[in-house]
Amino acid sequence: MSDKQTPPAGTSHPLSFRYAQTDKELSRASRLIKRGFASLGRDQGKPGRAAFNALLRQAVSTARIFPGYFVFICAYIGKRLSGVCVCTDAHISMLFVDKKYRRSGIGQALVARARLYALTLGYKKITVNSTPSAAEFYRKAGFKDMSGVLSGNGIRFIAMEGSSLNE
Repeated sequence: MSDKQTPPAGTSHPLSFRYAQTDKELSRASRLIKRGFASLGRDQGKPGRAAFNALLRQAVSTARIFPGYFVFICAYIGKRLSGVCVCTDAHISMLFVDKKYRRSGIGQALVARARLYALTLGYKKITVNSTPSAAEFYRKAGFKDMSGVLSGNGIRFIAMEGSSLNE
C-alpha cells in the first residue's frame, strides 16, 4: 500500500502510507513508537510501561517472523516517517505520531487506514484499547466507549469500538 494524500497541516509535502516490511522499516517504526510512548505514556506507571515495551518487542519480532500478523502502517511526509499504526486484523494495538506532526491530521489518517485494512479483511467493526489520555482522540474518530477504565498487565485502558466503514 502506497498512495499520496493531501499535505497535513503545517507541511507542504504530501502524506503517503506504506506497510513496514524490512528490518530497517520495522526498527524505524519501533523507535518512533518508543519516543511517542515515552512522552504520552507517562501516566501508565512502571508496570504498564514495562508491559507496553514487551508488547512492542513482541509485535516487531512477530512482524519479522510472521508478516501479516502485526501490520505496521507507516505514514510518511516526504521521506520522513511521521506516524505508525500497528494493527492485528480489526484491532489497533498502537498508534503514535511524531511529536513534530501531532494535531496535523496524521493520526486520523492512520485510523482511516486501519479501518480500511479491517474492512479489506471483512470486518465491520474495529477495536482499540485506548489509554485514558488518548480516548478523546478516538471518540473524535467515531469510536464509542465499551468500558470504563480497565487495567491489564499494569496498563490502564478504555475498550473502544468503531465501524470499519468510517461512519
